[in-house]
Amino acid sequence: MAHILLIEDMPGVRDALGVVLTIAGHRIDTAGDGEEGLAKVRANAYDMVICDIVMPRKDGTSVIIEAKAAKPALPILAVSGGAGGVTARQALLVASAKADRTLEKPFSREDLLTAVRETLSSPA
Repeated sequence: MAHILLIEDMPGVRDALGVVLTIAGHRIDTAGDGEEGLAKVRANAYDMVICDIVMPRKDGTSVIIEAKAAKPALPILAVSGGAGGVTARQALLVASAKADRTLEKPFSREDLLTAVRETLSSPA
């Protein structure tokens, strides 16, 4: 299946999503913040990136913009539950300008796997 980079600052969420994606047959690398994630994007070849939006050090929207500048064909799924007075919908609205797909937290296992499948199959 796909080699996916999962950028998520909440360890429990990152671990749970990683397990779901691994069980589905994907190879997963993880990053705990936007700066670490962007460094991994630049250094590795991924089939897809799943990126949280509200994160410390570098927010997901900045990561997506910089990742797309470096690798325009890289499919990116933006996810957010909102935080700090920003709703998930607001965070994803901004991210949707550059991300290939968006998914609002909380979401089901099926919603995640469908979004991953659709993001991977979308033309760049």
